Amino acid sequence: MKKFVSLALVCLMAFGFVGCKGKKNQGDDVVCGGWGIPEKLTESSLDENLAATFAAACKKTKKNLTPQALLGTQVVSGTNYAFLCKDKKGKPAIAIVYEGFDSSAEIISVKELDVVGYAGKDTAPERLSGGWTIGESVKANKIALDAENALRIASGTQNKINYEPIALLGQQVVAGMNYLILCKGTANAEGAVPALYILRIYNALDGSAEITSSTILDIADFRD
Repeated sequence: MKKFVSLALVCLMAFGFVGCKGKKNQGDDVVCGGWGIPEKLTESSLDENLAATFAAACKKTKKNLTPQALLGTQVVSGTNYAFLCKDKKGKPAIAIVYEGFDSSAEIISVKELDVVGYAGKDTAPERLSGGWTIGESVKANKIALDAENALRIASGTQNKINYEPIALLGQQVVAGMNYLILCKGTANAEGAVPALYILRIYNALDGSAEITSSTILDIADFRD
């Protein structure tokens, strides 16, 4: 009986190693069984190979998308890549690209990033105003200086999570300004696993800033 159990365990371990074959970017922070988040989430994360993979996938599936940043990788029977991109109207979306072991690539899912939905409702009188400006501000590693400063000031009031900006998704004129920023966030604790966050930041007229909403962006939600 013991020999049978030992043999079964060996088989399970072997199966596990075989099932995890695939490419992973060096330096990725990986959640076991889930998506790995690249160490750097900017335009620089889109190297020539990834750009070529994305272009080939768009051509195959006839999608008109512009990649902005690589948000994550997932080892499957091949590799899944999650890209922040712009659709043909300039609105933010997340595209999931599958690349097989033979280097063939295809887009298996594209979903618009609902900026207004993530922004949520703010009931504070000084922060109520018109709609959100979305689209033209979405460009990884090109976040506007005023939005970056607002994030720095707002995140400086807490020491729980370290936020790194990825892209400015939208902005809203109020008595001051609201910004919606996609970030990589890592808790200030040993062994903490990073996650993707969408932060709504209010930048008041006096220059103060605060995080008024924080939502974790789960790449799995963008799979069909």
